[in-house]
Amino acid sequence: MKRHLTITAICFFIIYIIIITVSAIPGNILLKASGLSQPFATALTEVVVILLWLIFDRTYLKSGITLQTTRNQQHWWMLVFILIMIGGDSLLVASYHLTVSSVLTALILGLLVGAAEEFVFRGLLISFLKKYFTLTALQIALWSGVIFGAVHVVNVSSSGNLLNTVAQILGAFGIGFLLAAIYLITNNLWMIMIGHGLIDAFDQIAFSSLSNAVGTSIFTGVLYFVAYLLIGIWLLNKYQPRVR
Repeated sequence: MKRHLTITAICFFIIYIIIITVSAIPGNILLKASGLSQPFATALTEVVVILLWLIFDRTYLKSGITLQTTRNQQHWWMLVFILIMIGGDSLLVASYHLTVSSVLTALILGLLVGAAEEFVFRGLLISFLKKYFTLTALQIALWSGVIFGAVHVVNVSSSGNLLNTVAQILGAFGIGFLLAAIYLITNNLWMIMIGHGLIDAFDQIAFSSLSNAVGTSIFTGVLYFVAYLLIGIWLLNKYQPRVR
């Protein structure tokens, strides 16, 4: 896994599916046994996901990931791209739930899911690729986007709609690529964790789901894919982040 890039990508995909499946077990048990609410079960799942990946990193990956920010914080302006993503989702067919409890629940779940996914697909994965492979920033961002998009293929089993799943994969690839580019430039994992969390929180409020899958289409999937890919490439060309 530490020598072959394609094997690394496949392994990350398989391990993520295994870990997310195993992590859901405690919450599902409590959900059925004690009447635990679904939001709490989801939150518990995300906490377990982070803990299991931390253990896997300490015992095998040894990626060298750090949550400390070491570069100039002037790049916080890049959060504007998060607002663009939220703006894009706001144009989809939505049904907003704006009660105090629903907004608080959305913020908690969104931030937990965003933190877990960014920790894995940007923090761990990018740190691992930088440490064990000789790649350019563009190549690293592409791999991050590809793997992040690929894990969304499992959504076809829940939605039963292949075109909708393809749209999700394309959108996730574009978002993953852009967030990877921002992380490579800023070395600030907290920023993209918060940004991703706000996107998921908005989607929970707008679509009663931690994604925009309900309101998306193949057109919006392609649009997100192209737009975020171009923005990410522009940022990488502008800032030329060092990966070594």
